[in-house]
Amino acid sequence: MSPSNGSPVYWQNANQLEVIAYAPYNNTWTSLNNDHTFNVTADQHSNGGAGLTASDLLWGQTAGVAFGNAVALRFAHKMSKLKITLLPDLASITQAEWDAAGSKSVKVVNTLPTATFDLVLDNPGAASGTATSITPHYSATDTYEAVIVPPTEVVGTALLVATAGARTVVSPPLAVSRLSPAHASAYLAEGLRP
Repeated sequence: MSPSNGSPVYWQNANQLEVIAYAPYNNTWTSLNNDHTFNVTADQHSNGGAGLTASDLLWGQTAGVAFGNAVALRFAHKMSKLKITLLPDLASITQAEWDAAGSKSVKVVNTLPTATFDLVLDNPGAASGTATSITPHYSATDTYEAVIVPPTEVVGTALLVATAGARTVVSPPLAVSRLSPAHASAYLAEGLRP
């Protein structure tokens, strides 16, 4: 049985059930046994970070649910989250100069925005699509967050472009081979000065 978004689900008989759930809801995902397409949003900053939330694929499953019992689900994140903190190079700029630098911005670059996902196997497929830039959500002073499809190969790829005032820095190529689902990584963009 596949409920509609927001519709209640009622027991059809007294058999035990396996319950699979995911969020955000997608009305095109009508079968459990297919690879469904999931896309992260390029603009994860606007509208209070709505794109960040829409990009965070959550999945939960529980088996052996007895008739009449409440269903307990533990959800897991299936995409990767980046937390980016901009830091000044204090050897070449004072903290006061950094604070006065004006607007700062970050782009997550070279990301493939699409993955397939099988609701039964709980397994995101390889990242695919056309490489794109993501505008991360500004979460706190000089801190940004972005959700990306877990890349299968990012060795030697720049991931961030950060700007402070008139200075732009491209992150050095990454040395990791894979960011796993639910992996939360912190990246520090250092060396920026206006």
